[in-house]
Order: sequence, then C-alpha cells, then structure tokens
Amino acid sequence: MIVINLTDNSRIDFIITKDIKSVRDVFFELNNNISLSCKKWQKRHLQLKGYVSDISQKINKNLQDEKFIVANVHLFGGKEYDHNTRDNFIDVIGWNSENFAVQTGNLIGFVKTPDISIEISSRFGNKFLLKLISYSDGFLEMPDYGSVSNNGFSEWIAVFLWKSALKKAFRLGLPKQYVNKSEDLIKIRGNIDINDYINRQAREGKYLCNYREHDYNNPVNRLISYVFNRLNTKHKSFILDCFRIGGAFASGTNGCLPNLSDALATKRVTNPYYNDYNRVIELSKNILRSNFGDISNSENNTSAFLFDVSMLFEFFIRKVLVRHDHNLLKKDDKQFCTSRGLSKNNDYHLKPDIIIDYGESFGVFDVKYKNFDFTYGVKREDLFQLHTYVGNLMNYKTVSSCGIIYPICQSRFEEFKDKKDHLGNNGFIHSKISIDKKEIDFFVVFFIVPNEELVNDKIVELKKNEEYEQTFRNNIKSFGENFPAVNYIKAATPIGAVAN
Repeated sequence: MIVINLTDNSRIDFIITKDIKSVRDVFFELNNNISLSCKKWQKRHLQLKGYVSDISQKINKNLQDEKFIVANVHLFGGKEYDHNTRDNFIDVIGWNSENFAVQTGNLIGFVKTPDISIEISSRFGNKFLLKLISYSDGFLEMPDYGSVSNNGFSEWIAVFLWKSALKKAFRLGLPKQYVNKSEDLIKIRGNIDINDYINRQAREGKYLCNYREHDYNNPVNRLISYVFNRLNTKHKSFILDCFRIGGAFASGTNGCLPNLSDALATKRVTNPYYNDYNRVIELSKNILRSNFGDISNSENNTSAFLFDVSMLFEFFIRKVLVRHDHNLLKKDDKQFCTSRGLSKNNDYHLKPDIIIDYGESFGVFDVKYKNFDFTYGVKREDLFQLHTYVGNLMNYKTVSSCGIIYPICQSRFEEFKDKKDHLGNNGFIHSKISIDKKEIDFFVVFFIVPNEELVNDKIVELKKNEEYEQTFRNNIKSFGENFPAVNYIKAATPIGAVAN
C-alpha cells in the first residue's frame, strides 16, 4: 500500500525527474510525503496519480451526500456546527502523471483503499490538533499523551471513533442476547439433564435444567466492558466522558471480563434492532489487537474518518473566550435573519462565528482557519463577508468592534512582530473601518500556536512536551485576557449571554 502524509490547507507537488536514479527512487525516496507500507515495491505503485485522482473524485462527490457526512465526517459542538460541504477533501492539480500537485483544505483525517492511504494532519502539528480536541470536546486532560507519533495519533483516532460509534449504539440501551444457562431449579425450565436426574440421590426436589435466556451478561457486552477496562488502564483520559456508559456495561456483565481470545471471537449481533453495535464490535476488536491503522468497515473497500478542522478551531476559540468571561451569544441564535426573497419561513440566519454582547453594543468577529497574508492583509471575500455581518447586526444594536481571528505559529508571529510596528505583543492588529458612515474598530486577532519540535531522544522529548504544554496554556490565557473587548463593556448584565 502507498501511504501519503499531507497537512491541511497546503499544496504538495509530486514531480518525477527521469534522469535522477529511477522512477521508483524519485517517487518513494525523494518525496518525503510518500512511503510504502509493503516491503517489496511493485510496478503498479507508479500509478500514484490515478489512485489519488480516484480518491479525490469519490470522496469529493460523497461529501455532497448527507448520509456519507453523517457516517464519516465527525462534528464538534452538537447542533451548533455543520460541516462546510463546499470544501473538498483534496484537489488534484495537473494532468501529467509525472508532474502534478495535491491541494488540501480544511478536512483532516484519513481515507483508505486497498491500494492507497491518504492521511491529512494539522499544518501546526498533531499536538496542536490533540490540544484543540482536548479543550473543545470533553477529553479534559491528556497527561500521558507524550509524543504524537503516527501510530499514537492513529490510536487516538481509533479510540475517538470507537467512542462515537458506542455513543450512537448506546441510545438503544445495552444489547440483550440469548445465552445458555445451567441451573438447579425446583420447577422444570428448558431441558432436564437426565444423567444428573438419575444420579441425584442426595438432592431430591431439584432439577438441573439447561435453558436459554435473554441476558445483559453476553459476549458483546463483555467485549465492550473489556475494552473499557483496557483503555482505563492505558488511556484513562480518553474515556472520562464515557464514565457512565462504562459503568452500565460493567453492571450489566456483573463485572465479568472475557479473556482476549474469547473477546476477539465475539460474533456480530443478529438482532436488527441492535445493528449499530456491529460497528462497535469491529472497532473494539481493532483496539484489542492494537490494529489502529485498520478501522474500516469490512463491507466497504474504502474507509474514511474525517472532520472539519476549521469548525473545530472555531469551537475552540469560542470555548476560550467564554471561559475568560466574554459574553458570547449562542451560535444557533435564530434572531438575526435576512430575507432570501421567499416566504418568511425561508429567511437566512445571517450570523458571524462570534458575537460578543457588550451590553449597549456588539462585537462581531469571524474565525478563519487559514494563513494571514502580512503583505496583502485580509482577503477580499473575507472582508465582504465581515461587512455583511456587521451591516446586518447594526439593524439590532450598535456595533463597536469587529475583526477576524486567525491561527499563527509562534515562529511566524515572532518574525512579523519584528517587521510590523503595528503588530504588538498582545497578538492583534488594530485599525478602523467605516460602515454606514460610522467608524468601527477593526481587529486582526491571532491565536499563537507553539512550535512543535520532533526529537528522537526520550528525555529531551519529555522536556519539549512539557514546554509545549506550558506554552499552549500561556497562549490560551494571553488570548483570552488580551482579546480586544474589555473597553466596550458598559453593562453589568448583558442580555442573551450564554456559556456554550
């Protein structure tokens, strides 16, 4: 299998120069993004562009299918967030199989077929991605996350997917199955053990009966309970949000755990009502085998696990601001509408990512998971969007400040901080814009992402992880405390503020 490792919002060129060694050497030695998982190279591996194009067309088409999105694109923040279906998984640029490029967008995760695996991680590093989800989706703390190698990242992704499937299946309750039981009873139930009945001299009045009964203590529930037990030992922080679910399975099985071979031999559920548990069974076995690279559905040759990192970053920023006592309106607030030219029921809810209620005025901010251009500034279409948001909200209340929030790596921020006099230590650029003859403060705000360093030495790696953790926490604190909002707060109790 060919494995291609990419990062989000990036362009990667694949070029073959025939006069350098061989085609095989150029593809799989000179291109750091590509690797072979098999020991023996085969000629068919040169069909790289064909494989990539097939995946691109298939996944991009499926991203328009609501069923595919529900099954494969994982969202954060519940109903408040939707996947932006305008973004493709990848775009292949160029027609020449010896000279083409791949452009990635906001989707992170992986897609696998029998011939190729494409993995897209964050351009800021996997540590940043883990911290985003840790802060945003209830993973709370990750004291043992250590170095985020490819295998470790796949392990975490596998656990996350297992939890998602389990939460979906658990809505049906614990699955019941018919199990064989043997018990001494006063009344006959099922079949009597004839040999025991003939030989029973000292135990007259009781019958050894063999019968089948619907029971929670069945192989499926024991398998899931076994996985909880395994994860609780190795990665307790990963399942803190599933504590009650784990307790329900432990209670249902009376604390009984199977051995590994019995757990891996667990059969699929035949009751159609509990069909969702079949996916949980597959993922449970993969976790027990430590086979985190293969979490595909056995009935489908193509598997995918994707999520929109732009939505995740937006959710993260909202959490940071709320936890620093900024009064944000709900994301799914229905009060800000504009007509689509149809009936009132078809009005469009025109609302930016972040609205801060200052009491007598609003602060309007949009979150963009893209690189800020220090030469040309905010992109034209993003300015149009912000002007539209501000103009619409001015119908309801005065807008005193607005802006756009970008992520930026620490090294790039330091580089431009020295070059740009107006970029101060607080992490934002301040200017003015005029809308409807009213001058409004305009901010370009940066969330600074610590640089991720990859080292081989375990002791140095541990120290670097601690430094990254501390820097990340300091940057969260600095962003929340220095966010340009304090000067506009005039009301003690804003209306409509929520902690979401």
